[in-house]
Amino acid sequence: MVLIPIVQMINALHIPTNQYTPIFMFITCSLPFSTFLYTGFIRSGVPEEVEEAAHIDGAGLFQRFWTVVFPLLIPVTVSVIITQGVWIWNDYFFNMIFISSAGDSPLPLAMLGFLGDQQNPTQWNVLFAACFLCALPLLLAFLFLQKYFIGGMTVGAVKG
Repeated sequence: MVLIPIVQMINALHIPTNQYTPIFMFITCSLPFSTFLYTGFIRSGVPEEVEEAAHIDGAGLFQRFWTVVFPLLIPVTVSVIITQGVWIWNDYFFNMIFISSAGDSPLPLAMLGFLGDQQNPTQWNVLFAACFLCALPLLLAFLFLQKYFIGGMTVGAVKG
């Protein structure tokens, strides 16, 4: 139901269908959830007094954001990166629709080439090795960022 209007909109906007089209779609689909997480976190996890103190000390808007507010947003930023990154990394739908050349396809989509057909049976050992290698970057990212991930998912959840 959604595919035909999306393709019509992309064509009406004269956006070329290449490897950048799925990136555009991922950004537009990720914005509502990311905004929801950031809003909840900022309301409960970033005190206004800290930013006001930096303003009184003479910090400009950009400096206040990067030195005061953004360090407080690290847990929610990591949560957005992990939750949206897993979805984007594993997505077949937009990539299959908008990427036509095999050289531009991402790893999860390229793994379809390991599936066999009637003449060539599937080599399961190669396919499972490719699945492991494809999941490895996400597992490593979660391993290194999990302490921030847990904090970012729980801080904005409680209304206080």
